[in-house]
Amino acid sequence: MTRRLCALLLAVLLMLAGCTHTAPLPETPAGDTAAPDDAVKQEPTVAAALCWSAHDTLHPYEAVTRVNRELMPLLYEGLTTVAADWSVKTELAGTVEQTDATHLKVTLRQNARFSDGTAVTADDIRHSLALAKASAAYKTLVANVRSIDDALTVTLATADTVNATAALSFPIVRETGDQVIGTGLYQYDSKSGGLTANPYHPTKPATAAWALENITERKDMRYALSAGNIALYTTDMTDSEVPTVTGNVRQTTVTMNHLIYLGISNKRDFANEAFRAGLSLALDRNALCTNAFASYATPTTTPFIPTWKPAIGLTGGTNSENIEQTIEKWKEIGYNVLDNGLTSAKKELPATELLVCKENAFHVSAATLIAEQLGRAGLTVTVAAVSESDYRSRVSNGRFDLYLGEVRLSDDLSLRPWLTPDGAAKAGVPAEAMQAYTAFLAGETSAEEFNRTFTESWPFIPLAWRVGAAVCASSLQGIAPGGADFYNDIQSWIL
Repeated sequence: MTRRLCALLLAVLLMLAGCTHTAPLPETPAGDTAAPDDAVKQEPTVAAALCWSAHDTLHPYEAVTRVNRELMPLLYEGLTTVAADWSVKTELAGTVEQTDATHLKVTLRQNARFSDGTAVTADDIRHSLALAKASAAYKTLVANVRSIDDALTVTLATADTVNATAALSFPIVRETGDQVIGTGLYQYDSKSGGLTANPYHPTKPATAAWALENITERKDMRYALSAGNIALYTTDMTDSEVPTVTGNVRQTTVTMNHLIYLGISNKRDFANEAFRAGLSLALDRNALCTNAFASYATPTTTPFIPTWKPAIGLTGGTNSENIEQTIEKWKEIGYNVLDNGLTSAKKELPATELLVCKENAFHVSAATLIAEQLGRAGLTVTVAAVSESDYRSRVSNGRFDLYLGEVRLSDDLSLRPWLTPDGAAKAGVPAEAMQAYTAFLAGETSAEEFNRTFTESWPFIPLAWRVGAAVCASSLQGIAPGGADFYNDIQSWIL
């Protein structure tokens, strides 16, 4: 990889910072125009509490804390939503039809209204798109959405028959003065300081209201859950702290859109495709996930979540190591690797440094294990655990042989940050990989064809997808968190 590629990968890393639809997506049930009398007259009973930050906003495009960002799907809806299996469903939209590779036609669900009863308009959707494009949290998701007209025809900047419907999951809002309202299942109630059911939403949740507890630290969340003060807390496991589960507490895990990968230099033989393929073959991803990530990771040999429909059945090899095949790959480029993993003096394998951020305990453990695994293939690897600032500097300036990285993809799972002309392709990713991905998005080639090209060049080596968890009271029923929405199916939760 060139320095510019490394800089771009780091930029995406620091942001932690989809199939053509020829028929409409499933329709969301329609609701009544007027708020029902009982929703207006009856005071809801607060059954439980959720974590939030009282010092942060509940504006979806301005919130910065994780707890508040995760609350956003309760208050705001997109035209579409990304389900727990990473499939796309309609939400504020009644139907979404992809008319060609660069256009989609949207119709709103019947009586689509904000929580104050006002109708949703095309202007609201365009304004929300503009906010999303200016937002650090959503700008990558909507980067390919060029415009939305009065007829709700969506125009894309480049052809995309895979991810386009998921890109419409950005929150739709209406800003009125210093307030912002949405169309979500709940609304913020300034009087109670909690969430109450939105009377204009077509779905009536089993739990009509949730209190909000000002808790942002995980240690405080664990205590509050054990004490019965909150119903649950969520974690994406980026802090490397394994949840504590006791008799009255259980957890439900979910595969996140956080890709853990091995970045590779373009210096010396590191740039050689056979050398890179050998690296991938030498890695035991199963052991990495089980041991280094305490089973809070799912192994992968492709840049796709294995349960995502277009990627089901795709592989870039096995998740266990294959030292014999590694040695054969390295022999192709002149290394005389002996059966015992040593090299002859004729051409020695390069001494290699693996860069990792020392502040991430999971990553340090994984880097140590990777060094041991590559060592069994005869490659001497030294782990360099450095501070976050040094890590960022060295990756952005290309001062590494290998580095362990983690990136959160946008909810449409797009690989554009790496594999398009506006991404890393112009900075050194093989043109074949970029061309294959572009053709895949346009519907010209299959996911299998793109994956084959990817695993021939290995622009980076996918290792695993991080697993997150919702830790909840044992009495909480119906919980089914999604990687894009921890509060997925909250309308069915029962305490």
